[in-house]
Amino acid sequence: MNGVRRHADRKMYRRILLVSDGTPEADGALEAAIALASRFGAELHMILVEELPRFAVTIAEVDGEKQVADRRAAFVITSAERRAREAKVAFRSHVVVGHMIDHVLDFVNEHQIDLLVVAFRAPSNALSLFLTNRTERLIRLAPCDVHVVK
Repeated sequence: MNGVRRHADRKMYRRILLVSDGTPEADGALEAAIALASRFGAELHMILVEELPRFAVTIAEVDGEKQVADRRAAFVITSAERRAREAKVAFRSHVVVGHMIDHVLDFVNEHQIDLLVVAFRAPSNALSLFLTNRTERLIRLAPCDVHVVK
């Protein structure tokens, strides 16, 4: 498994949460999360947060973005469910709309998550830098252990 580990080899985990956005980096994090869930006999949860445009011009624009996000989430979930089933890992997916950091931290607290698994992307442009800052914020703010996958 790639990545930076913080306590992942010293504890027993019962509930693991993967933060996914459907990118290739998140796909690598899924593999790591499945392996960890299998190793510890843990439940694996995956959260996808659909972030719609902040300043939509029309309702149709929001509806269109939501439809695209829903199709993408369905594809990511179907693939993740199949891979977890093949590894004999208990898996549940959750799709929410809104701000990623807030939803992930709320989910961690509400579901007593023991380990948060997130992907890391090296910044290559301003958008990547923004996404990397999200990962850094999750690492800093999460009330549980965090496993970062490169």
